[in-house]
Amino acid sequence: MADRYWVGGTDDWDNTAGSKWATTSGGGGGSAVPTSSDNVFFDANSGAGTTTVTIDSDCLDLDFTGYTGTFDTSHNANDVNIYGSLVLVAAMTVGVNSGFFVFKATSGTETITSNGLTSGMGFHFDGSGGTFQLADALVTSKSAGTAFQLINGTFDANSFGVEMTSATTAGITGAFTGSSSFYDLTRTGTTAKNGELVLAGDIAVTNVFTVAGNSATSRIIVESSTTASSRTITAATVTVSNADFKDITGAGAASWDLSAITGESGDAGGNTDITFTTADIIYWVGDNGNWSGSSNWSTSSGGASGARVPLPQDDAVFDANSFSTTGFTVTGDMPRLGKSIDWTSATNSPTFNPSTTSSIFGSLTLIAGMTLGTHTNTYTFEGRGSFTFTTGGNSFNKQITLDAPAGTLTLQDDLTTGSSRQLKVTRGTFDANDNNLTLGNFDSGNNTTRTVSMGSGTWSFIGNAVNIWNTNTTTNLTFNEETSTIKFISALGNNKNFLGGGLTFNNFWNATTNAFYIRVAGNNTFNDFQVDASRIQAFNDGQTQTMTTFTVGDGCTIQSDTTATHTISIASGTVTVTGATISYSIATGGATFNAVSSTDGGNNTGWNFIVPFKPKLIIS
Repeated sequence: MADRYWVGGTDDWDNTAGSKWATTSGGGGGSAVPTSSDNVFFDANSGAGTTTVTIDSDCLDLDFTGYTGTFDTSHNANDVNIYGSLVLVAAMTVGVNSGFFVFKATSGTETITSNGLTSGMGFHFDGSGGTFQLADALVTSKSAGTAFQLINGTFDANSFGVEMTSATTAGITGAFTGSSSFYDLTRTGTTAKNGELVLAGDIAVTNVFTVAGNSATSRIIVESSTTASSRTITAATVTVSNADFKDITGAGAASWDLSAITGESGDAGGNTDITFTTADIIYWVGDNGNWSGSSNWSTSSGGASGARVPLPQDDAVFDANSFSTTGFTVTGDMPRLGKSIDWTSATNSPTFNPSTTSSIFGSLTLIAGMTLGTHTNTYTFEGRGSFTFTTGGNSFNKQITLDAPAGTLTLQDDLTTGSSRQLKVTRGTFDANDNNLTLGNFDSGNNTTRTVSMGSGTWSFIGNAVNIWNTNTTTNLTFNEETSTIKFISALGNNKNFLGGGLTFNNFWNATTNAFYIRVAGNNTFNDFQVDASRIQAFNDGQTQTMTTFTVGDGCTIQSDTTATHTISIASGTVTVTGATISYSIATGGATFNAVSSTDGGNNTGWNFIVPFKPKLIIS
């Protein structure tokens, strides 16, 4: 064990070339970079520059007494592994890029002293057999990753509080219950509208649990890290203002009646034993304005302004009294817009300009007489019931996600997005309801419970994402192909993937352009598989595509994606392709496969390559 003093001013902790470590305060540099058995000191002789940790680094005790510089990491994945105690000081700065202090002691009690400093780095505890004790209140502004995590060992709050002040996400992971409970836990907000407290497990607070959003519109949401997986907060006392909750169970001696708190309380779904502000219908009355402006909302159609901005349980209505004339714009600047958003009765051709990533907890009804702005943020439908989506003929050029446990979203008319926009079904049921869809790409390749009902419409794909269709993971997926057609009409800029996952589809139609292919992966089943003339159709090697009919235009290329064979299986009838180039293809199942005037590219089985008979003209 040795002592190491930083004497380098601005430099990297781990810079072995011309090391900035000394064995005494203010001494000459050149000593070895600290190890887990070395005590490390930053003091008045360390300089006021910036010390940057660029790789995971180790020390025993880490003591900043007298230091006025900045201690940082090169990015948020860098750890400083501390096998002893930590002393911070108010005069220093910690963490702009915000890595983690990781406490590793496996025996005894080590202490964390903050001295009033707000740390930009997070705190992780990972020492089996060790106890990590607060010596005073701890404040962290860590905003990426899990700010506070208990992996191994015991966290001892020692009757001191933990406060999290991130402008965005503050995450807690681990069993902060029992002997590792928080004493006071506080989540304060900033003027940002997307503040979160995200829990990856249950927590206990033996004294006061506080959530304090900055204002009625700059709110904090307290939520589970996994939608539909409830987290329990057990607290002796609860103090909440300007906050929403999702998938949280309130427990303990505290009163969880949040119905009349400052800024009111929002119910974003999945909550238990919490009483929220009563839902209401809120009417837009403000002509131009931001969604976050209370001067734009009323509790009645055409009524006085000053009502609350819609909470997740509130319906928002736009009607004949919302816009006094044409040319007005509503800017959707809130992360949670409300429950059902209804423009049905709006007049004077308003514009809706979604300016941030937002969630809707019910239905969305747009109308033909409105205009949608050009922002391309993700819209997530989270309604845990039966809801609808009406585009009113508008092109909805947004990323669309359905994340609605036990919920259903049913289209009421055709849906068109931009070429780079995705429809993603994560949880819940998406019902196309026999409407046509024009999408950039589609993704439901996760493993949560979800249903996709395609209807009788045509799903046309105009995008250039590499995975233009993804149902590769079918766990917990109910897929109803019905009588739909999946049609690819992109001008391909590179090769694309159709990741079928072994599902049964109705019609597949490759109507793309340009000299690239769509690769079909998975042991899938199709009704009609159609490839337009001169297209390149690739199949994943080692897999079988079962078809009822195979309709191939003249001059196509049929191939594997590698130099190994694929299989096309058709039970009966005759498949005829003309002018094709075929390679690495096994044709089987009982049907006859004729390749007329086609090129045998090799490694084929079951194809009949036919050269048409050309009669000679005999002149006598």
